[in-house]
Amino acid sequence: MPGSTTTAAERWNDGSFEMQMVYKYSQEFRDLTKGRPEWEHLASEEWPAPGSPEFYHTLALHDRHKRAAARNLLGNDTDVYSLAPVNATIYIPSLGGIHYTEIALGTPPKSFLVALDTGSDLLWVPCNCQQCSAADWASYGLNVNIDFAIYSPANSTSSKTVSCSSAMCKTTLSPSACEANNTTQPCTYVSNYISPNTSSSGTLVQDVVHLNPESGIGPSVSPNIYFGCGNLQTGDFLKGGAPNGLFGLGPEAYSVPRTLASSGVVRDVFSMCFSTPSAVGRLVFGRKPAASLQSTPLVPINPSLFYVLGLEDIVAGGVSLKVRGRVIFDTGTSLTTLPSEIIKVIGDALANKTTLKTWAFRYSESLQFSHCWNATTKAEQDSLSSLNFTFAGGGIWQIVDPLFAFIENDVNTFVCLGILPSDSLDAPPIIGYNFMAMYEYYFDMENSTFSWGPSDCSGSNATGTIEIPLISVPSPSPSPTPSNKAPSTSPTRVGETNDRLQAPSTNAPAASNAHTSSSQNVHMQFLCLLVCTIFFLSLANPNY
Repeated sequence: MPGSTTTAAERWNDGSFEMQMVYKYSQEFRDLTKGRPEWEHLASEEWPAPGSPEFYHTLALHDRHKRAAARNLLGNDTDVYSLAPVNATIYIPSLGGIHYTEIALGTPPKSFLVALDTGSDLLWVPCNCQQCSAADWASYGLNVNIDFAIYSPANSTSSKTVSCSSAMCKTTLSPSACEANNTTQPCTYVSNYISPNTSSSGTLVQDVVHLNPESGIGPSVSPNIYFGCGNLQTGDFLKGGAPNGLFGLGPEAYSVPRTLASSGVVRDVFSMCFSTPSAVGRLVFGRKPAASLQSTPLVPINPSLFYVLGLEDIVAGGVSLKVRGRVIFDTGTSLTTLPSEIIKVIGDALANKTTLKTWAFRYSESLQFSHCWNATTKAEQDSLSSLNFTFAGGGIWQIVDPLFAFIENDVNTFVCLGILPSDSLDAPPIIGYNFMAMYEYYFDMENSTFSWGPSDCSGSNATGTIEIPLISVPSPSPSPTPSNKAPSTSPTRVGETNDRLQAPSTNAPAASNAHTSSSQNVHMQFLCLLVCTIFFLSLANPNY
């Protein structure tokens, strides 16, 4: 029931319920019960259509339930939830090159396909639109199996207006917009982003979010959260960036993870898993990280707008570069950004591991790579991919693939170190999505730690099956064998398109895929608040 709460004991269930949930919708159960009237009606009730989101959801539950018993025997906590209807995050190249997930809000529930962003805090969705992005998925070249929803408080029986007098408005959002002594005035919000003239504004509402138990055992819950009724979007939000809403997962009190924790639904921790090459992941609320994982303390900042990590060293090509400083970990930033002098020492260290010629490639004013190579073999690419970050406390993070792959004139491929200069972009040092593949990351606010461990998001250390095609994204065509020379044409000038660049080779890791386009300039989303441009984040090499 929307808005209801349950105790931990009520959320627990026994094995018989688990078995019933698993096999009622499975093909094997349908085959088993065929011709047996006493059971056959169970298989025929509400069988989801093959290929529908509900069909894949039931199959996902099948796998989750099989693993649930083993997890329960090990004593795992039961207050662990994922978003309904399915726990899957999906990398969408054409929508900013970041991960999206489906979230169900309100009563009756409406599903929104929202961008995941740890670099901001507020969840907002299009609502009573004055100026919003095009409200159909075909406009973005996508075949999505959910409607393009527009939220309306009037159409949700569980929606509540948040007033200027509320503690949430006074302490976290826009009290300056409230009129003096007007306690009933709706609380407004304005979220500005680094992308030029990009913002979302509207009113703050309270409504329910629908969650499923991650183990598949026990009832779903629908706790209250706060989010933005976004009636006015500007800039990149009108050009395909997060067209159906943005899911801010930052550390402020009004973010969804912190709200769920403060209301006692889950522990104050959530995890995100990003796979490759399938580019599907997971988002889970309340599961504590294993003690065996690598970890580092979160750097406290005020206000707590981002997840900031203390970097102790960068090791490239086996060489310690003695680089220290602070970096933001942001799933809503497509490409990693570091100061140009740090990129140079990283690139030079990797270049020393190969005899290939190093050259620079400029795609546009905002997309310039200082270190590129015509790496034609796996051995050559592997020699250029040795990159580790060491964080405060000793946690070591090995980047699975720091390279971007490009195709020129359909025949010539080359790779570039996938880091952009933060100084030329007027951005702080940010670890972006292109470095995050093949790991599960834990944001543990209870212990103020950030943890990570290898995962393909489908193994024993992940949270369930990921074969859930929420959307249909065309696969890149196989790339031909590259030549052994640098591009024969000059780099594209600022403002021009670059038709010779296509989707990267399928031989390249998914983290490199879809940051290029065959028909238009690369369009990157920097989904963190403008304040990060003045925050004192810097990398300093003691040798300089």
